[in-house]
Amino acid sequence: MAAGISLFSVVVPVLTGGTIKFWGLALAVIFVLISFTVPKLLAPLAYWADKMVRGLQTGLSFVLMALLFWGMIVPFAAVMRRKGHNFLDLKLDPHATSYWTDSSGSDDVSERFKHPY
Repeated sequence: MAAGISLFSVVVPVLTGGTIKFWGLALAVIFVLISFTVPKLLAPLAYWADKMVRGLQTGLSFVLMALLFWGMIVPFAAVMRRKGHNFLDLKLDPHATSYWTDSSGSDDVSERFKHPY
């Protein structure tokens, strides 16, 4: 991972018309050599990189879910409410003895399974 980041610092300037950053290339080569010869030296770096990525992932997932809720669920609910749809039928009826709704159709269970939709 560290070698990839170092190599990225070399490739991007070259692709944008700049010159090769030899320090980035040397750093990438060093990281590759260390990872193949003594990988335990990079364990602390991997540990802290993992901690950082998990923290970013937690924050980013929270932000994305909030954007999804406020960008899709709330506008859909507002449009449906504006059109007069009441999917849950939550209005209070003071004269009702029960809020139970009977299902329409026959009481024969086998008949309901023949045509489920």
